[in-house]
Amino acid sequence: ADGEEVIVSNELGKVTLRAAVVERVGRGMIWSPRPITDRLGRPLNALASGEPQLLGGGPRYASIQVRLQRMTK
Repeated sequence: ADGEEVIVSNELGKVTLRAAVVERVGRGMIWSPRPITDRLGRPLNALASGEPQLLGGGPRYASIQVRLQRMTK
């Protein structure tokens, strides 16, 4: 839900961020500004591998697969 803390994770790590639900981000997708760190100082970039993307050879920022889960109270 909007304003709720969520865990964004993958095999490389996890970060805890505050969710903002907006219509312009499609269902099944997330967007976050860069650079950003969570309240423990963990950078969102920790979820990005060092492998370049296939098209253009740049960083994989726009194609990182993650899991999203609600923080338990």
